[in-house]
Amino acid sequence: MKIKIFIILIGIIAASCKQQTNPTSDFVHSIPGVSKEKPLTEKQLEKVKFIQETFKEVYSVSLNQTIANFERNENPEQEINIWMDLANAFTSFANKNIGIEKREARQEAFQLLINRSMLPEKEAIAETKTNILTTNEIEEILALYNSKANPINVTK
Repeated sequence: MKIKIFIILIGIIAASCKQQTNPTSDFVHSIPGVSKEKPLTEKQLEKVKFIQETFKEVYSVSLNQTIANFERNENPEQEINIWMDLANAFTSFANKNIGIEKREARQEAFQLLINRSMLPEKEAIAETKTNILTTNEIEEILALYNSKANPINVTK
């Protein structure tokens, strides 16, 4: 049920982006229109560059789009911290699983981590389709991400 809501939410975000003069793809936790854009600090920009570079293979969003997504966020610092935790966990896994033959494993790891950032561990596992990752790899990836689940908050 939660994955269906998540998919519907992503569809709504994508549709609303197409209507804008400057379309962008949104990070999972970023909800467009929640707040006015706020310029990021230099320190935040460094982190956002690291995040975008880390995920560019499995989540192809340009640096400019990534910056714009964080600038639109109501609390960019909190959001950046969530994505830094994801990036650090992903990097640890990806560094052990390099090469084109491991690309699908990295893609599944990314999806697992995204789900884990929003859901408790058991629910994240249940919601993530894994065809490549072994049970041991799933446990390893989840052990690398220690932050609490931070569900998307939608306000009217």
